[in-house]
Amino acid sequence: MRLAPGFCFLPFLATLIFGFLSACLTNPSGPPTQEPTTITLSTYRIVFTAVDDYERVDATVLDQDSRVISDATVHWRSADGSIARVSDRGVVTASGNGTTQITVSSGYATATVTVSVEQAADSVEIMPSAITLLQVGATGQFTVVVYDANDRIIPGAVVVWSSSNPEIATVDANGLVTAVSPGDALITASSGGASTSRPVYVEVAPEPSRIVLNISEATLAAVGQSLQLDAQVYDDNDAAIPGAAVMWSSSRPEVATVDASGLVIAVSNGTTRVTATSGDASAHALVHVVIEGTEPPEPPEPPDPPPTEPPE
Repeated sequence: MRLAPGFCFLPFLATLIFGFLSACLTNPSGPPTQEPTTITLSTYRIVFTAVDDYERVDATVLDQDSRVISDATVHWRSADGSIARVSDRGVVTASGNGTTQITVSSGYATATVTVSVEQAADSVEIMPSAITLLQVGATGQFTVVVYDANDRIIPGAVVVWSSSNPEIATVDANGLVTAVSPGDALITASSGGASTSRPVYVEVAPEPSRIVLNISEATLAAVGQSLQLDAQVYDDNDAAIPGAAVMWSSSRPEVATVDASGLVIAVSNGTTRVTATSGDASAHALVHVVIEGTEPPEPPEPPDPPPTEPPE
C-alpha cells in the first residue's frame, strides 16, 4: 500500500486506537450489574384490630439507576413474632397486642413496616346466664370474657358494668352483684362497642310467722319404731312458704331422736319434746316412748324452786 505524499502515519494510528478504546468503554460486551439500592413498599404502616388478621406487603427493589430488579431476592423479618409474624412472601399476620417492625432487605437495601395490633372488642360473654338471690344483701358473681372479630380473647379488656335497676340489684366494677330489694334487674357488661346483659332475680323469702305440725302428740311402743313429723311454715299473711328451711331437735335424744327430715325414732322409755324451727317461728310435738313389757318411767322430778331471800 502506498501512502499519499505528505501523509503522517503516527497521528492517524493514535486516532484509530483512541476510537477503538472509546467504543469498548461506551458499549461493553454485556449489560451492567444491577445492585439493590432502594426498596419501596406497598404500605409502611399496618394496624390490626384482631389477632390472626393479615395483610400482604409488596416490595419493589430498585437498582442504582432506579430500575426495577425483577428477580431480586428479598428477605422478611419480624422484630417481635409475638406481636406480628411475616412469611417469606410478605404476608404479615397479627399475633398479639403491641407494636413491632417488619424489616425487608435485599442486598444492602432495607425498608421497614410498622405494625400495630390493637384488639377491638367484638363480642362479650357473661357467665353464668342468670343469678337468683334469695335475700337482701346476698351477693352473686358474674364473670366476663371479651372477644375480638376473630373470636380471640382480649386479655385485660376494660369492662364497664351497669344495672338496669339499682334499686333491685347493684353491680360493682368487678361484676359482683348485691341484692337490694325483691324484683328483677338486668346486669350489662360493656367493652368498647360490644355489650351483653344477664338477668338477676331477687326473690326474698317471706319471714316465717308460725309452724303447723301434722302431729301434736304421739306414742311409740318399741325401740326403733319411727314416726314421721311434717311441718308447714306460714308467713305473716298466713300464706304457706313452700320450701322453707326447717330445723328439727329433740329435747331428750336418749328417749327419741329426730333427723333433718323430721323422722322420729324411739330409743328408750320416756317422753321428749320434738321441736321444729324456721326463722323465729317454732312448734313442737310430744313423743312418748312406752316399750311394751316394761314399766313406764317415772316422770322427771320438777326442778328445785329458786331460793327465796328472808324478809328484811
